[in-house]
Parts: sequence; structure tokens; C-alpha cells
Amino acid sequence: MPAVEILLNNAAVASMIRDNKVAQLDAWLQTVTTLDSGMQGLEQCLLRLVKDGVVELAEACRLSSAPEVLRREIAALEQETA
Repeated sequence: MPAVEILLNNAAVASMIRDNKVAQLDAWLQTVTTLDSGMQGLEQCLLRLVKDGVVELAEACRLSSAPEVLRREIAALEQETA
């Protein structure tokens, strides 16, 4: 199962690239509403795959650039459903 990051060109993305602020794209992508934009960050994708039972949390954390954030978000989801 692929875990993918999707970044589409829009005014904000173009501006960050043009202004050589590429390092800010990852943080910005985490704040974008996936359904509205068609974009998703890797962490959002991994979270969904774990939530859907497709990928084990340990594997998702191994692939994540922010495993502590992923663990925290999974724990929050588990508390909501408990």
C-alpha cells in the first residue's frame, strides 16, 4: 500500500517555491484541509492507513518524518473512539 504526499500547484505553493521557502512547504501542507484542496501530507496519509488498519503503527512510525506526532494523533483518535 503506497503512502503518498500530494502537493498541487496553487498561489500559496507557487509563492513559497518562488520565494525559496521550500522548507516551509511540509509545515504548510500539514495545515491544509485535505478534502478542500486535494492535497495531503505524508503524515495525514500514514494516519489514515493506520486508522483503517492497513498499516501497523510501528511501520507507519518507521516511515514518518515525525513519528512522535503520528503516535500522538493515533492516541487522540483512540481516546475519541473509546
